[in-house]
Amino acid sequence: MRSEQRSQLLLGVTRSKAKMLEYGVPAEHHIKITQDPAKLFTISIGMLGDLAAEINREELEPDAFTELRNNLLFSARFFDSYLQSKLNEALDPYLVLLGSASYYLCDLPGSASVLAKRIDGDCPDLDSDGLDDLLLWLLQADLGTFFDGAEGPFGGFIDGISKWILQFFENGTGEDNLLDLATKLREAVYEFGTPRQLLFGDVIVAVLRKKLENSAWKALPSYSGLPRDKWLHALQKESFIKELWPAQHLLGKADVLKGESAIVQMPTSAGKTKATELILRSAFLADRVSLAIIIAPFRALCHEIKNSLGEAFHNEPTKVDELSDALQTDFEIAELLGHQQILVVTPEKLVYVLRHAPELAAHVGLLVFDEGHQFDSGTRGITYELLLTSLRSMIPEGTQKVLISAVISNAEAVGEWLNGEPNVVEGTTLIPTFRSVGFASWLDQLGRIEYVDSRDAEQNEFFVPRVIERFNLGRKNRERTDRFFPEKTDGQAIALYLGLKLVPNGSIAIFCGRKSTAASVCEKAIDVIERGALLALPLDFSDAQEVERLIHLHVDNLGADAPASKSAAHGIFSHHGNTPHGIRLAVEHAMRDNLVRFVVCTSILAQGVNLLIRYLIVTSVYQGMERIKVRDFHNLIGRAGRAGMHTEGSILFADPVIYDKRKARNDKWRWDQVKELLEPRNSEPCISNLLSIFDPIKSDDEKYTITMECKICSR
Repeated sequence: MRSEQRSQLLLGVTRSKAKMLEYGVPAEHHIKITQDPAKLFTISIGMLGDLAAEINREELEPDAFTELRNNLLFSARFFDSYLQSKLNEALDPYLVLLGSASYYLCDLPGSASVLAKRIDGDCPDLDSDGLDDLLLWLLQADLGTFFDGAEGPFGGFIDGISKWILQFFENGTGEDNLLDLATKLREAVYEFGTPRQLLFGDVIVAVLRKKLENSAWKALPSYSGLPRDKWLHALQKESFIKELWPAQHLLGKADVLKGESAIVQMPTSAGKTKATELILRSAFLADRVSLAIIIAPFRALCHEIKNSLGEAFHNEPTKVDELSDALQTDFEIAELLGHQQILVVTPEKLVYVLRHAPELAAHVGLLVFDEGHQFDSGTRGITYELLLTSLRSMIPEGTQKVLISAVISNAEAVGEWLNGEPNVVEGTTLIPTFRSVGFASWLDQLGRIEYVDSRDAEQNEFFVPRVIERFNLGRKNRERTDRFFPEKTDGQAIALYLGLKLVPNGSIAIFCGRKSTAASVCEKAIDVIERGALLALPLDFSDAQEVERLIHLHVDNLGADAPASKSAAHGIFSHHGNTPHGIRLAVEHAMRDNLVRFVVCTSILAQGVNLLIRYLIVTSVYQGMERIKVRDFHNLIGRAGRAGMHTEGSILFADPVIYDKRKARNDKWRWDQVKELLEPRNSEPCISNLLSIFDPIKSDDEKYTITMECKICSR
């Protein structure tokens, strides 16, 4: 079965209905639905059954499987959207199971987990003689419980499968028994089951097979070439990865866990942190490495990496340390050698360390370059590039080098330069979560959001009406005229309005191209809230104690009258280059742990820092006088909709001029620029900042050019 154009239209209707509820549009103003989206159940369930049956046949044809998987993405999105639309809440438990299973089988395990956990406790009876309970248990990956004494014709199968899968994930044994029991369950439902039981039976067995394929017990020994015994301690740790995600499978297939150097293109939220841990562990377990260095271009990112790896290697002999970025000798080389050591540093600090202790380079067995595309970004990029260049001649020849980035368009060329071979782990096509793209449009009394296809902005998908409403804020002090919020011509105010409207649903990040713009948005927020605007306050959805601590931190560092301090009192926090480092770290921690929900930020958000964001609202695509790079923009929007936390992230462009003037001769350039930014194939290549010294010098009008000549002199 395939999803055709009419089905796509019905999906758009379903998503529009769900979005109207999400934006709080009054029910009496909802768009009238002329066709029942429930018509899509037949095709969507059919596509789920088709893929499950194909997996269970065990003789997968790659092309046919890829087509079935792509079709199932439609089903997953429909089940999820229908669930959010509340068109028939009696179906919710059934939709959770269908949607979660669809996400899991088309390699979106994070979204599968999010949906499955919507059912808290036992699954409501779906007339499936316990098969619904077993499927939910599998999708929730609840390995702390098992079934014992399940009733009905499938009770013995349910008890047996749950116990065998627990044993497998505990010690890696029992796979054959598990598959045999699953095959017998499938035969039983085909022999005397109802149509729903047949569907659940097929899906259960397909999910089981997928779980075994993804399991760390099977995958890691195969990918690393190491016996299972070597991995035993890690595999039995409670915190260790139980199943590999698609991006981590790609690393294994490229022999990165066997010590191969590579350029890794891994989208944001695809499981980079766990992937880095697997690279480190495989190197240590194979005794290839005693000193591994992770280089990250920003202090905040170094701190985040160090904390996550510190937790991963807790109570193990491997030491994890982060050197401060202060250019001073605050380290002892002897303390870094003679044991398994992970060192997390900035490029500037590592350059300093190697100048004062060049002998350290001879001990390096593994180098991981995080956010590797940053080596061509400004003056800091020059330091990063010089470090990469010098390390190639300083470290031992067999040292493994892994450069990780979400956005390198010329990865093969970078691989040839860094590693002498174009070994590229191509993961740019992976989609850890769905992302919707919407534009503010305000041509009538009330503004709306126009959603477009994220792969082709010219293709409208649906719209959400009556979202933006201008209201009177009254007058203040000696003001002679009433103030209104938001104004049609003020994209920053519209961004703030949308953020305050959506904050009850999840975390908000308002992206500003300049630090001054971020400060301006905070000032607008203070003014609007103090005037008594009837909008949700981020403070009401934040942890009160955490907000108090952050306010205290702001006041101590910036003073009580600073706009950032005043906005913090309302639960709105700024995060940009002028924000003191300690405050930035505290805000990142609070956002990551969902203790606060509203941040106004600059492109520093695109620089590897992981914040828990559902909505990214864009005020401008310019950073000062220059448009943001395509690759930085995609790194930025990758922060919206973290896999395992949300099934969808929303990217909203707040300035109505972009969409409403997209066909006007003098204004359509804005629309053209956004379209270019949304296309990842337009990502800029990584280039040498050092070589750019020899670029031709051009006059402002580009009429005159002076060519630079470089002569290499030898003695």
